Amino acid sequence: MIKFKLLLIFLILSISSFVVFITLNPSDLKIHRKDRVKVAILDSGINPSTFKNKNINIIKRHNCKVTSIHGSVVLQALLTEAKLKRRQSLTIYDYQVSTFDHNASVDKVISSINDAIANDVDIVNLSLGFNKEQPKLKKTIEKAINRGIIIIAAGGNTYGFYTEYPALYDDVIAIGAQENNKISDYSAVDEIDYFIKGKYKSYTGTSISTAYATGSVINNMLNNQKLFDSKNFKKRDDLID
Repeated sequence: MIKFKLLLIFLILSISSFVVFITLNPSDLKIHRKDRVKVAILDSGINPSTFKNKNINIIKRHNCKVTSIHGSVVLQALLTEAKLKRRQSLTIYDYQVSTFDHNASVDKVISSINDAIANDVDIVNLSLGFNKEQPKLKKTIEKAINRGIIIIAAGGNTYGFYTEYPALYDDVIAIGAQENNKISDYSAVDEIDYFIKGKYKSYTGTSISTAYATGSVINNMLNNQKLFDSKNFKKRDDLID
């Protein structure tokens, strides 16, 4: 959930006897890259043979194995929005943190984020969540954000009853699902920053929405656009109740 309180940039201009404060919204900022973005995907593991694009480099971390198709589907959905051009490249750090039934390990998520920090990634994609507060995870995420890493997390398929962690944490980009400008029935609703389409082929969920969000941010980074400048990013006020 974006709070902005930690991400405000103040430009202090001393003019004569007074000071002018200019506040910039982080969603208006551009992150200038050359032609490469590094993304950590914490999921069920990715099958590299599925991806033949020479612009994509998949690096398996922590003896990463594949426990289900979920991680590969997340990357497939992500790539539909990343839209890599010639001479643009994407490095994926692949972390297996969940089992075949998509139950994630908090300890694995924490160690994977720490490794992602060490590898200086730009974005961490978390198409997963927990229904309870995780204090150690919160501290790790705060450390990543303080290093300038963007954390994008699924709000959860909770049918509006609650929003999962870490999407609820300050300065995490919380993603919900929408279809045809209407919030999807299965999506978390409260404290969601952006609602994005939640379907890829036969797969649905806020996991897919999160992948699309990450892909759009990658595209904006590679093309020096505002990070959340895309028709994909819908606020709750933009949607039909």
